[in-house]
Amino acid sequence: MGKMLGAPVTFVAKSAADLSAVEYVFVKHSTGSTHENPLIELCESGVPCGILVKGEVAGMTMEVIPLNGQPAKIKASAAISVGAYVGATTGGKGVAVTADKGGYFFVATEAATANNDLIAGYTANAYLAAA
Repeated sequence: MGKMLGAPVTFVAKSAADLSAVEYVFVKHSTGSTHENPLIELCESGVPCGILVKGEVAGMTMEVIPLNGQPAKIKASAAISVGAYVGATTGGKGVAVTADKGGYFFVATEAATANNDLIAGYTANAYLAAA
């Protein structure tokens, strides 16, 4: 599992907290973030700005894959089917979402069978219509 479909383009931002133990999870801009000094934190709710490639300790620069339709990987929180729309949940991990959930930020091209499976797909920044 986890083969990426090509090398993604990334942007750099500083870690707002110690994220050294995480990789391939959804992240968002923290409240202290500015255009000149982007600060990133885990996205457990709200709208992510990208997928963290590899976390660092607070204040260190990290690479983030933007949500712009390119190949990427995400760590799953539970089973995810091929073709599923994926949103963010606890720890910034991916979770399959349905029309009543609203936003999705990844489309799986590979299935996850359990928590912490690393799967391939494409980033997205879209919303599903309510059922």
